[in-house]
Formats: sequence, C-alpha cells, structure tokens
Amino acid sequence: MSDAQDHSAPTEPSGDARSPRAVPETSPGTGRRGPRLWIPVLALVVVGALAFALAVARVDVRVSGADAFERAAYCSVAGNTAPDGSELAPGTFLDLLLGEPGRDARVAGAQPANFIQGAGLTCSGPPSGFVRRGFASSADNVRAGIYPYYAPEGS
Repeated sequence: MSDAQDHSAPTEPSGDARSPRAVPETSPGTGRRGPRLWIPVLALVVVGALAFALAVARVDVRVSGADAFERAAYCSVAGNTAPDGSELAPGTFLDLLLGEPGRDARVAGAQPANFIQGAGLTCSGPPSGFVRRGFASSADNVRAGIYPYYAPEGS
C-alpha cells in the first residue's frame, strides 16, 4: 500500500449508515425553507389580532338579564328574617337583589333605603330640616328612581 491519496470520482452513497450524505445548507434555527416560511404566518397572526381588536372595540357587550343580578339597598320591616331564620329589627339595612322583597317571603315588604343628601343610603329617617325631593338619580351614583331623596329645605 502506498501513501498516495485516491483522487478518483466520488461514488454513490451505499445506504450504509456510515456513508457521508450531502446536507442542504440552511440558516441555523430557520429550518429547511428559511425565514420565508414565517412571513405568511406572521401576516395571518397580525391580521387576526387586528380583526379581533376591531370586533371587540365595536361591540357593545351587554349580558341579557344582567338587571336580575343588580343589588339594591332596602330597610327591613316587622316580620322580616335573616337567612338563618332569626328576626330582623325593623329598619335594618339590607343589601338585596333588586326586587327581591317582592319575590322572597323572608324579606317581603322591605322598603328601599332613603338617600340623604350628604350622607347617602340609610335606613334612618331624614334629619330635621330635610324634605323629600323626589328620587335619587344616577348623578348620586345609585340606580335612578328607587331611593327617596331628601335634601335640606330651601336647597
């Protein structure tokens, strides 16, 4: 055997696991097709995100029947009871579902709380010198038309 190198033409791979195979050149981390594959994917993601943002911005979402879960302030009357069955003193402040006194015998007849200017919702009567001025409004940060509104006389 001589130390001469073999410069003959390359042979076809034999399928042997030890045979060298030609590997196409690729950029690291881009796969075989390169970065061009990600351009349409990125475009679809951007278009989808914009469509979603536009839909959310244009839609006025309202839950059907949401008023059924609105809370209101009431004052107990004689005969009202707590959830455990104990008697409530008349004039006890109650946080109930709107209209619940008309549907629940336990709090039947409970009256909407009073709205006193400068004090807010209470089961106390109006202070001396205050008179009824209709109902509290949304400007008072309560649902309009429920709570009797009392303000100083002459205001």
